[in-house]
Amino acid sequence: MKPIIPLLGVVFSMSGVPRADAVPCESLLKLVLPRAEIVRAETVPAGQFKAPDDQSYKVHAFCRVHAVARPTPESNINFEVWMPSSGWNGRYHQYGEGNLGGNINYPALSGIVNEGSVAVATDDGHIADKDGIGATWARDKQKIVDSFSLSLKTTFDGAMAVVGRYYDRKSQYRYFSGCSGGGRQAFIAAQRFPQDWDGILAGAPGNDTTRIYSIFAAYGQIWRNNPEGRIPPQKLPAIQQAALASCNSRAQVVNGIATDPRFCKLDPDALACTGEETDSCLTEPQRLMLKTLYGGIVNKTTGKVLYPGFLPTMENAGGWAGWILSASPMSDRPPESIFLGNRFFQNFVYDDPAWDVGQFDVSEDPPFAENKIVLGHTLASIANTNETDLSPLRKAGTKLIEYEGWGDPGIFPADAIDYHRQVVEKAGGAEKTGRFYRLFMVPGMLHCGGGPGANAFGQPFAPGLKNDAEHNIIRALEAWVEKGVTPERVIATKYVDDKPDKGVAFTRPLCPFPQVPRYKGSGSTDLAVNFECVNDGT
Repeated sequence: MKPIIPLLGVVFSMSGVPRADAVPCESLLKLVLPRAEIVRAETVPAGQFKAPDDQSYKVHAFCRVHAVARPTPESNINFEVWMPSSGWNGRYHQYGEGNLGGNINYPALSGIVNEGSVAVATDDGHIADKDGIGATWARDKQKIVDSFSLSLKTTFDGAMAVVGRYYDRKSQYRYFSGCSGGGRQAFIAAQRFPQDWDGILAGAPGNDTTRIYSIFAAYGQIWRNNPEGRIPPQKLPAIQQAALASCNSRAQVVNGIATDPRFCKLDPDALACTGEETDSCLTEPQRLMLKTLYGGIVNKTTGKVLYPGFLPTMENAGGWAGWILSASPMSDRPPESIFLGNRFFQNFVYDDPAWDVGQFDVSEDPPFAENKIVLGHTLASIANTNETDLSPLRKAGTKLIEYEGWGDPGIFPADAIDYHRQVVEKAGGAEKTGRFYRLFMVPGMLHCGGGPGANAFGQPFAPGLKNDAEHNIIRALEAWVEKGVTPERVIATKYVDDKPDKGVAFTRPLCPFPQVPRYKGSGSTDLAVNFECVNDGT
């Protein structure tokens, strides 16, 4: 817990709440920032705010600052700082955009500032391709460095200067949160700049960027080059049913959701068509495809598994159809893995728009990508966040929470578990690690959200049942940082049709790994209170 800092020089209102008018918002245009320039400073009144993304957001009154950071002459990193005009709670929350960034996330900014916190977001130094898929901006190598390295730090430094000037005091607590690409940025914050932060929330971070995109390319190649083995989405229900039937008791299957799918082992041969092909059986090429999806990418010479396979029991949950097999059950459009693999190798690695995953070489392309020189540094050193020695984070007193869906088709759950294991080994054991870093695995959840499980627990754009430390993982992080309350569990909610206004379907506790939620054996399985967090020994 951080000591309480006397708020010297703060201007107070009659109610005792620090006023936000230490200086007028508009006067911030004159503020000189380190390696950045403020281009807009305006007071936004309470009501509907029409943002640059052409959407309208209901907001409390705030001071909006837009700045452009230029840590190099070629850089152009846009960021915004939204500061409550009154009632600031002393917290600074910076949001990391998902995917590869390229946009300032105004929904996140509005949500954070309405809670009374300073809200900060950046476009990471580039503009995303209009189709949302490509990454042609990455052919400008300075933008790669800005996106994966410079944007987070320059935004933080600039925003802190703005906040200090506007309120005439520093923020008391500083937080970073994001999922997917934003989760990767959270790991950058934790591994490279731990001294800047008090609490970090990393969702599905995918710490090994070059490896992840190599996995996309490898599975995209399998789909591209094996048309007979493509499994039609209408066969996924039968596969998932068989996968659930293969689970042993340690998988803790409750209402069709495996708490720990590592204990489910489906042999695809059990689904072999013995007569006419139906949606309940697989042809031989399809069985070989499924074996590869489960078994991972293997070096044919050594037999070593180079990339992990997908865990069973979530085949029909929505992720496989889009990421691995096709864009949708009713479409022949190639799966997301092909677009992701292509955009990385075309733009980040080979500068060749004609490159295609069909030509991917698993023995040559991944190491080439890792060792690609980008402005004097390897691409791996810029984009990957594999540091497992988190002693600087621990010494800084920073708390890190990571969450990952067991059914994530984009970031392999096995990678999250393996990274956690390595950190535990470096830190001297699970007990010591748990004092500053905790991983929460989410049964039945896909990438950052979605899926049949309890998938809403206060992570970005997934409101928990209550806005408290028991149901909201961001509030849990704040309680850990500010009150020393270690998060022992977080209650996640499954809303009907994933829409909060339709009511609650069921709740489940999320447990710090390696603990898993186990049904106590009595009471409704729809209620989290009837589950307990236990260590199954893995």
